[in-house]
Amino acid sequence: MDISLIDQQFWCRPDRDQVFAHLRRESPVAWHPGTSDLRGFWSLTRHAEVEQVSRDWNTFQSGLGTSISDDPVALSRALGGMLNMDAPEHVRLRKIVNHAFAPGAIRGIGALVDACARETLDRVADRDGCDFVTDIAQPFPVKVICTLLGAPPNDWDELQRLSTLALSADGMDLSQNSESREQMALDAFYRLNEYGGSLARERRSQPRDDLISTIAKASVNGEQLDEEEIGIFFQLLVTAGIETTGTAIAQGFLALDAFPDQRRQWQANFEPLAPSAVEEIVRYSTPVIHFRRTATRDVNLGGASIHEGDKVVIWYLSANRDETVFKHPYCLDLGRTPNPHVGYGGGGRHFCLGANLARMEITALFRHLFSRLPDIEVSGEAVTLPSRFVNGLLSLPCRYSPTFL
Repeated sequence: MDISLIDQQFWCRPDRDQVFAHLRRESPVAWHPGTSDLRGFWSLTRHAEVEQVSRDWNTFQSGLGTSISDDPVALSRALGGMLNMDAPEHVRLRKIVNHAFAPGAIRGIGALVDACARETLDRVADRDGCDFVTDIAQPFPVKVICTLLGAPPNDWDELQRLSTLALSADGMDLSQNSESREQMALDAFYRLNEYGGSLARERRSQPRDDLISTIAKASVNGEQLDEEEIGIFFQLLVTAGIETTGTAIAQGFLALDAFPDQRRQWQANFEPLAPSAVEEIVRYSTPVIHFRRTATRDVNLGGASIHEGDKVVIWYLSANRDETVFKHPYCLDLGRTPNPHVGYGGGGRHFCLGANLARMEITALFRHLFSRLPDIEVSGEAVTLPSRFVNGLLSLPCRYSPTFL
């Protein structure tokens, strides 16, 4: 097929699902040629190989970067922190922060997440419509993650702006010069890193009841994170916490509009259906489209001979539509069980650290949405984000009957 998966124009095509379906059938492990400034890579589109690569961290590692691009290791770590690390560094960082995202710790912030959902809807409920993306789906996780981290409310808009810019190198404005986009993205990443490091410095002298204070004082075997490491971790939490959860909520709402029978079932029986509904929304929306690994040895994968040093790109978006794993994969089935989706990664050491928080946020937002604005519906065309990394929406008009406190 004469198609380039790294061409941003491809991600604007309406038939990209059909392209991935063809690849799953005909070339599930396919060599993708490079360009003058990008090495070629193996493209994995089937669920089995995506999961295999995710779980075999000895053979397929992250330390050389998780982006398709060939960034220097130092830059990859400055942008992605422990995402772009392997053992023992990844294990060390993960141990220090794991306790903050364990199920017990997340249950303890349920009241906060609920309050953030209510406050987000309070701001728009007295209107007769809004933009679901910019007024609900994006502000809600911003409020949650920034409150948890301890960032002052006056800084939230700027942190959201920087988060959007940081991920803009992979798309956003196709008319803009790519080098200019990349520089703006790099600047945003570094500003978020610096902000997080500065916040950590403040908390070490004046600790508060927030996540940055917890991380700043946490240690494993007497070892703590330094300010630079905390700054990178702060940036990772902000960019991932805002963009991926916001994407799942926005794409989830759009999917519920496309499958009204599923929405009616969930609204009528919310709590019992919520656990499986949230997993299905994550599968269907697949907020993160891909990640990359690098082979550490020669290996046969899906009938292809992978060589040491080869880049291997795992397409979560395709794996979550694999017809051999999911019955009717293009349909939203809120009761789907089992649901072995790879929306949080395909397992292994790099399984999404914030999965439990994301589940809680998605549940809380839809619970309060159905209660406060029960007749909310899509009222205009969805505007998709042209990106090969985040499966996001830029805009989604909606309308509803206004409600008042």
